[in-house]
Amino acid sequence: MIRTLATGVDGILFPLVETAEEAQSAVSTLRLPPHGVRGWATLTRAAGYYLGRSPKHEPFCAIQIETKRAVDNVDELLGVDGVEMVFLGPGDLRSSIVGEGFTGDDVDRELQAAVDRVITRFDGRTSPALGVPPTYPTIQWDRQTCVDRGVRVITLGSDVAFLAGAAKKALSDF
Repeated sequence: MIRTLATGVDGILFPLVETAEEAQSAVSTLRLPPHGVRGWATLTRAAGYYLGRSPKHEPFCAIQIETKRAVDNVDELLGVDGVEMVFLGPGDLRSSIVGEGFTGDDVDRELQAAVDRVITRFDGRTSPALGVPPTYPTIQWDRQTCVDRGVRVITLGSDVAFLAGAAKKALSDF
């Protein structure tokens, strides 16, 4: 984490955050004292290589809800000051639900209920921002549904998925 912060990143997405205490720890990691525990190494890119610049803005703090436990604690997670985005990770959330003993169609029903529970907690909120991968098979939302549901950060896929898709197409075309 220290090396990442020293590069001057604009923000960090913390995976698998399940409790308010973990969310507060994530925020604290990104903040300088007295509001956090982050160190200030002056010879780094983030500090302007000790050219007399003051610290750059504090990095953006985002957390991921990826477990049933995090869904159960969503209200507490949303109450943590300094969390600027909550990103819903349905793939790992689905795995968490399977890990609790759900099988078959019950897994997808439970996943949809968990997604809906998280999203309804954002009704009327402007902060933190809600992030969702709408193309996930269980969600399958279009742009307007995202807007209507208050989603402000939308992913359309991942670098690996795009590369794999392009590789499959290239191989098929070959």
